[in-house]
Amino acid sequence: MSARIDLTGQKFGRLTVIEPHGHSKNGNQRWLCQCKCGNMKVVDGYRLRHGTTLSCGCLRNEVSRYHLLTNEKTREQIGRIESLKSTWHPKSTDLRSANKSGVTGVNFDTFQNKWIARLYWKGSYRLNRSFRNKGDAIQARLDCEKQYLD
Repeated sequence: MSARIDLTGQKFGRLTVIEPHGHSKNGNQRWLCQCKCGNMKVVDGYRLRHGTTLSCGCLRNEVSRYHLLTNEKTREQIGRIESLKSTWHPKSTDLRSANKSGVTGVNFDTFQNKWIARLYWKGSYRLNRSFRNKGDAIQARLDCEKQYLD
């Protein structure tokens, strides 16, 4: 077993290492760090040393905000809710060009040799089941749409 590298007090991006904080599943040392913005975050030592993690997440938010506000095409669309409505929680009548079943959220899985019906709503699957019959999969999707999308 190799000796642990002590990172206490070292800075990596916006993070300053405070103290050891256990080990990750793969055995790497984890470290409690304080971000420049004041937030605390536990980070794998490998990710610190290799520059994969540089902040608590605030850096990503700042970079995303910068790109969002400086992209002219995006700025033109801010506030135009109509242009985004069809991409949010599509109903069975809103088909993608690659759809072969005729119903959004229903597709054939050749590996299982079954029809799969799915509906993802507010961060989790409300429907994710397989069916032998295409009609049953379509009906399950339509029933789930009535429950969550209407």
